[in-house]
Amino acid sequence: MPVRVSGDGGARDQQAPGAVIMPVVPSVDVACGACGGTRLGKVPTEVRQVGALGEEGQSHPGRVLRVGNVALDLESRELNVNGVVSVLTPKQCKLLGVFMTSPGEVLTRKHLIKQVWETDYVGDTRTLDVHVRWLREKIEEKPSDPQRIITVRGIGYRFEG
Repeated sequence: MPVRVSGDGGARDQQAPGAVIMPVVPSVDVACGACGGTRLGKVPTEVRQVGALGEEGQSHPGRVLRVGNVALDLESRELNVNGVVSVLTPKQCKLLGVFMTSPGEVLTRKHLIKQVWETDYVGDTRTLDVHVRWLREKIEEKPSDPQRIITVRGIGYRFEG
C-alpha cells in the first residue's frame, strides 16, 4: 500500500540493525474533496520506517503509521492506541491503513471497498460497515459514539486522529 511521506531527505546513512529511520510529517493540510475542497485544518501525522528484529537477530524493516495517539504496524498488524496493543485481522489492518493515510478526508464507500477488497462491486456494503464497527471497538473509547472513524451519511467515512 503506497504511503505518502515528505521530509525524507533522500540519501540514508548506514545504520545498525534495529535502528530507526524516521521520516516525519509534522502535520498535513487536509481537505474534503466531496465537500468542494473546504480546508478542515491540520492533522498531526507521522509515518515511521522502523527496524524490527526478526529470526536470528536479522533486521526486517516494517512500516508504522501514526496519526495522533493511534499507531499501526503494517507488518505485524499491531494496533497501539494510548498504549493498549491489539492485533488486527489482515482486512482490518488494510482498512485502518487506508483511513490513516488520508486523515480528515472523506473516503467514499466505493473507494474503501476498492482499496481493501480490491473489487468494484458495491451492491452490498454491509461487510464494510461490519469491519468499521470492529475497528471502532478497538480504537474508540465509546464505539457507539465514535470520535475517530466518523460516518459521513450517504458518502462514506472520515478518519480523525
